[in-house]
Amino acid sequence: MRILHINSTIVLNSGVMSVLMNYYRHIDRNKVQFDFLYFNVSKFNYKTYQEEIETLGGKVYLIENFTKIRRF
Repeated sequence: MRILHINSTIVLNSGVMSVLMNYYRHIDRNKVQFDFLYFNVSKFNYKTYQEEIETLGGKVYLIENFTKIRRF
């Protein structure tokens, strides 16, 4: 089963992402995989969880122009 988490950002200093990553590190990834969709790129160039997510088998999707997704 794949679960898509929609979050504004995937940076390391996000509390929501910290909780999600704690779950992701400890679940049985043979049964459940997490994917992440985010739409807010930090202009401060913060580190992200992207490399760890992909190492654990998840996929990361970025929506660069979030205003267009609202029409969708």
